[in-house]
Amino acid sequence: LDELGRHRRVISYDHRGVGASLGDASDLSLAVEIGDLSTVVDHLGIERFDFWGVSESGAICAAYAAQNPDRVARLILWNSCPSGPAIARPGAVEGVIGLIQSNWKLARAAISDMVFPTGPASAKQAAADSLERLGPDKSARRIEFFWSLDVTDYLPRIVAPVLVLHRRDNALIPLSAARSLASLIPD
Repeated sequence: LDELGRHRRVISYDHRGVGASLGDASDLSLAVEIGDLSTVVDHLGIERFDFWGVSESGAICAAYAAQNPDRVARLILWNSCPSGPAIARPGAVEGVIGLIQSNWKLARAAISDMVFPTGPASAKQAAADSLERLGPDKSARRIEFFWSLDVTDYLPRIVAPVLVLHRRDNALIPLSAARSLASLIPD
């Protein structure tokens, strides 16, 4: 993001109830997330922009792009999938939630390893730090929310050029999910 920011205006926002944002974190839905995103974009007076979404944010960005084709110029989706329920292994979400509730320190390390199984230790540490700031209750709700998202019906309506990126060794979202995501977006 630092490098990207050298040549472009970069705006990053926290999801409802995450980081410095305010708002009721118990009210998690795709409609609420899109509404929050629309509020940020409108408040900043941005007419048209490029969009980069990672993981669950990718699904939210894709749905926003489908609903607002006049505003999204280009879209990058990284480590995203069209449907959490379609790729969740039976019992996996409940297992992660159980681990968060029983051993928060181990859960942070395990989730960081799943998100960044390879690469610099600083990336894993940043993921663990992000979870630490969020705390166990909010982390559990965000994970449940992520795995409930299904934007399959939105994808064929995206008109902006889209680049789909994915880590081959992502332990949470298989490469096949990224391929499925890309195949559902026209052209």
